[in-house]
Amino acid sequence: MLRRPQKGFYYHFKHDPTGLENNFAYEVMGTAIHTEDKEVCVVYRPLYKSSFFGKNNFLIRPLENFTEKMKVDGKFKKRFSLIKDKKILARLRRYK
Repeated sequence: MLRRPQKGFYYHFKHDPTGLENNFAYEVMGTAIHTEDKEVCVVYRPLYKSSFFGKNNFLIRPLENFTEKMKVDGKFKKRFSLIKDKKILARLRRYK
């Protein structure tokens, strides 16, 4: 069984560290169980502006997909990585 991610802030593998701190940044709210097939999904919300996503809209993604590794430039990277830098976390909390 896959380990569920903790609540907190994550960067998607597409995050550009030279750009705004909130590009491809997300806040994981928790997990949910799909009522039909019992699949575990991660509930999260984007912290960047987009015409499709609003501040109070949430996304879900299957746990297996959320925790998988992606091959990028010949190397494997986590699709989502927990942000641990305290300075970045303090700035991201402003987007709540």
